[in-house]
Amino acid sequence: MKPNYAYALAFSVLLSAVPAAAAPWDYTFQVMQPPIVHDGQSVTTIRVLHVPSGRVVSDAAVSARWFVQAPYKSAAPRDEKRVALTPDGRGSFRYVESPRRGTQSLYLIASVPGEFWLVVGEVQLTPAR
Repeated sequence: MKPNYAYALAFSVLLSAVPAAAAPWDYTFQVMQPPIVHDGQSVTTIRVLHVPSGRVVSDAAVSARWFVQAPYKSAAPRDEKRVALTPDGRGSFRYVESPRRGTQSLYLIASVPGEFWLVVGEVQLTPAR
């Protein structure tokens, strides 16, 4: 049986037409400004940055996430909670919470349009002033 080079050529052309996806580590989260207190709440502005190109990703869906310990002898020992960050339309996302007392990590997850993988990262938040 002879190999059919036409099929191999067509397959390679199809593969070359598929755009390359960026890896999750090509993105990072940045705190744009230190937390400020507004109406009794701590407001932090965060953005998602595509590191190789240096561009700000404005159309991502960004959420803060944390784990909550379940009650004793629960079927699931802990539960993941997520809160969507509010976009401002220019590439920044607002995270609002009760004022914190010390420096803590905020764990973030983002869905970037056109990317297969979710972007996961963390930023360090200082107390609001």
